[in-house]
Amino acid sequence: MTRAPCSAEQFATPVCLIVTLCGALTAPERIKGQCSFDWLPTQTYPGEAVFDPALALTTWNDELFVGGVLGGIDPKTGVAVIDEGLAKWNGAAWENVGTGLHCSSPPGDCGSPHNSTAAVTAFTTFQGELIAGGSFDYAGDLEVNGIARWDGSRWAGFGEGLRGCYSGDLPQECDTRVYDLLDYSGQLIAAGNFYSAGGAQTGPIARWDGIQWRPLEPGLQEGWAYAIAEFHGELIVGGGRLTFVGSPAQRTGLAKWDGSTLLPVSGGPFSQVDALALYDGQLVVSGRLGQTNGVATWDGSTWTMLGTSIGGGYPVMALAVFNGELIVAGSCWNDYTSEITADCISRWDGVGWRPFGNVTGPDGYFPNYVAALTVHKGELIAGGSFLGIGERASAGWARLGRIGVGGDWDDDGYVRMADGAAWPTCLSGPASPDSHAITSDSCLCVFNVDGDGDLDLFDFATFQNAFGD
Repeated sequence: MTRAPCSAEQFATPVCLIVTLCGALTAPERIKGQCSFDWLPTQTYPGEAVFDPALALTTWNDELFVGGVLGGIDPKTGVAVIDEGLAKWNGAAWENVGTGLHCSSPPGDCGSPHNSTAAVTAFTTFQGELIAGGSFDYAGDLEVNGIARWDGSRWAGFGEGLRGCYSGDLPQECDTRVYDLLDYSGQLIAAGNFYSAGGAQTGPIARWDGIQWRPLEPGLQEGWAYAIAEFHGELIVGGGRLTFVGSPAQRTGLAKWDGSTLLPVSGGPFSQVDALALYDGQLVVSGRLGQTNGVATWDGSTWTMLGTSIGGGYPVMALAVFNGELIVAGSCWNDYTSEITADCISRWDGVGWRPFGNVTGPDGYFPNYVAALTVHKGELIAGGSFLGIGERASAGWARLGRIGVGGDWDDDGYVRMADGAAWPTCLSGPASPDSHAITSDSCLCVFNVDGDGDLDLFDFATFQNAFGD
């Protein structure tokens, strides 16, 4: 039996009573109305969380996590509410993840993109746990060195962790960077700018076999590994100046590992690879094309460019698949005289690149950028350094979600009793403002007016107000 969406005590109106009496009706099949997507508001400064910038996004255990250079002060109390490194979204606000991830003392020793605080720059899931990588030394009082795991209640490390970096062609005792993480064939792969893992020299990519860190044989002796992906059963490694052990003259931007031997991928158009993704059964690669940047697909033998170039002189930093389309994101440059908008996000329509929302930022001669993309509960989530996307204020993170069509279920241009007949089927759960409904996409499209992904009494009250307009 479907629970009626309201009671006479809650909504003593004729409309509510009519819809309640219709509870036994089966909602008509939704055919005409189409659900549209738009950027939704998230937060503005000053807020409870400050992303400066957001550099990594993921979903773990149905929760959204963000990594980057983070902080937050409650404007009412002045008390810090978000610790360094990462945070998780509870549906209404960002909150800490355990003890958080930190630099050693004094601040700045472990570095970050701003060289001042800890930053999580990569996520993955491995053996059921959330894995975070980046520029940090400690999880609480535990030394973890650039990589840590979260089981939902506490942080742990992976041996001695990752250390050092390459400056030019030489390994140095400098700030470690982890750019990407992946579970490949039951092993955890870490890629970035480091030269040792677990005390052994590995170059900028290493694998954790469950007991210890090992190189990808024969190993890389220098370079930067920016992105990794599994394709046709092989591990694909993208980066810059990747140099194989024993072959110092052989440098590449793309390599593959079959579990035993690391080899360069030949024939590709890129001198440097910045991001990797899978789309329509092919590997999508973004990278450097001379003085500009581009995106291409690779089926294992043939390369196909998607358009000519994109992003100008700025790299494509993130790739994602959303609603069946390939989405790319990166940097865009603001005019130094005004708060101007620029397109940092684009989508591939099968023929060319199309803007996917203007990214706005503050005055000043510096780039805004989108550094991370993920899909969470049917929405596209973007993170980076910006103050808004589209027409919405979204400081450092933004949501692209479904926009309801105002309750007009049958798409006849009116909100009336025939539309109300769909409510009993769409709305279920306890009759409280924060109740969650198990709903179809069509229900969300039509009735979820606040775009929060749930149908509740707020949405129904809005429908009531529109009734008969």
